[in-house]
Amino acid sequence: MAAALMVIGICFSCSQDDKPNDSNDCEPDGLLTYKEADSLESNYKKYQYAAINQGLSTDNMEFLDNREFLFELDDLQCYLDYVRKAGADAGIPSSDMGIRVYLGARFEEGQERPHTQVFFVPTANTASRSVSEGDTFYPAQPKDYGSSGKPPKELNQQ
Repeated sequence: MAAALMVIGICFSCSQDDKPNDSNDCEPDGLLTYKEADSLESNYKKYQYAAINQGLSTDNMEFLDNREFLFELDDLQCYLDYVRKAGADAGIPSSDMGIRVYLGARFEEGQERPHTQVFFVPTANTASRSVSEGDTFYPAQPKDYGSSGKPPKELNQQ
């Protein structure tokens, strides 16, 4: 999960104009070292992941939830472009927009318990809220959950 959030943070934190930025000069805020990411992943596995798995396991079935998610870079860029265009069409500059990441739970065919998923919802700055507190931006639709490793992939510190 920590690795997924790191990738999401890298993809969504660059400041850009309303048009996609094709240059490689963007330096995102909030970059983590692999050591920091590994620590976040370890904390998640020790506390949240263990509690979720224990709570959803039964005497007859061990439950292993999702804890990392994969999104193709081109698909993420396409979604960001889609959100930027919807914002521009609504008169909202991309500097007043953000992406909120939600956790959800999805039942897969044949499963007795739902597995954790993530999805993205665009947000927009309003007169009373900053981008980080932004309201849900309805002209653009949320983005689906991507894929997850089964079994989960370890971050493996670099």
